[in-house]
Amino acid sequence: MIIQCPSCGARAKLPDSQEGAKVRCADCERIYVARDSSSRRSGGRKGSQSNPALPIGIGAGLLIVIMIVLISQGGDDIKDAPKDTGEPPVEVQAAVDQTGWESELVLQTRKLHDMANERENFALINLVSFPHVWARLQVGEDEEIPANPDTTGYEELISTEIDIIKGDVINFLHSEEPGNIVGNWMPFDGEVVAQSDTDAVVRLAIEPRDEKYGVGTRNIEWRLTKVGDKWKAWYWERWISPEEARSMRTARKRSYAQTTLSDGSIVIEGEPKPLPYMDETTMEQRQEIDALIEKLIDLELPAKELTQVKGELELAGKHAIPPLLTKFYHMSQVGFADMDSAIQAQLVHQSLSDITGYVTSFKAHDALGATKERRDSGVRQWWGWYNKHFKKFEGRVEEVDGLEEVIEFKSERERREYEKAKRQIEQEEANKNPHRKP
Repeated sequence: MIIQCPSCGARAKLPDSQEGAKVRCADCERIYVARDSSSRRSGGRKGSQSNPALPIGIGAGLLIVIMIVLISQGGDDIKDAPKDTGEPPVEVQAAVDQTGWESELVLQTRKLHDMANERENFALINLVSFPHVWARLQVGEDEEIPANPDTTGYEELISTEIDIIKGDVINFLHSEEPGNIVGNWMPFDGEVVAQSDTDAVVRLAIEPRDEKYGVGTRNIEWRLTKVGDKWKAWYWERWISPEEARSMRTARKRSYAQTTLSDGSIVIEGEPKPLPYMDETTMEQRQEIDALIEKLIDLELPAKELTQVKGELELAGKHAIPPLLTKFYHMSQVGFADMDSAIQAQLVHQSLSDITGYVTSFKAHDALGATKERRDSGVRQWWGWYNKHFKKFEGRVEEVDGLEEVIEFKSERERREYEKAKRQIEQEEANKNPHRKP
């Protein structure tokens, strides 16, 4: 049973057979009667009834009220006052948290986050099992590491190679990379979810130490193994709970919808908003992409340099899509009232199409053939694409057999135009290579 000191509130664990015995609190040393804290009732006790035979007066009435208050407040203490039986009180120790926030393994993983943030490399090295880290790197993502990690060749490495491995692991734990969810993130809740004599799994709820590392909260899973008499970490990855996964799927489904335009075109639209960089995009990449986007919309940039900027953004690929869309969003909020802003928006739109291969109905200005419906829908179509396809996007799809099945045509007319253009290209290729087999 769990008992609780009536003086300081300290809790302790005691065998059920000791209920009713005198105990001494380990924190404040008060002696009290051991009772199961879960079965104790809170609230006051019934006080003594006033004697109707007593004369009622101001002084007597006040005295009775005071007595009732004292009795009701002190009832538990009076009831639980230990009887002097001559037996010494049982010495109790505070209950130990085995799996919660203050448990040994949760404290150790919390310490790993703090040490990584403070770059305490020597301490980190002592709390990581590098043979297990190495073994994990030698197997597939979904494969279990061998029970004996030495069989994966770690012991065969020379000291220089081991030092390099240790350095790479420790540097990653406290790196400034956005994907690092150890040193850059701070735990605020956690528990041990599994533990045996040799292995343990701890999950922590974490939040970024700075907004530049991300927003909101996440979960991280730590796996530890016992080396000698010490627990050491070898695995740390983001953990997505089933509830979070369902919420993410629901959010994605609600983030885009099919819309029919006035001319009968069917498009997929989403709600425009600023987008964060991918976690995998390094700080250096972010700075390079930001600089490229500013060059992209510089209308005084020579044509040759503009072509080079477009090429570099296309090479950046998936990493460049969120910042390009964010720039596109801010442009759409201001509007495309003059030709300069319209041309800048058209450049960003074209760069997105170059990277993704996706084409929308967007035209920024009336002079470019825009209508308000087409312009506004063209912006929303990009967020429809992002919400529906970005997560699985690996790169622009090149022309392959059956490509028609992956292109979302907005109308039957567009399909016919595409097929006509494709046949024309195929005919031109055939004319260049008359001996090529059809």
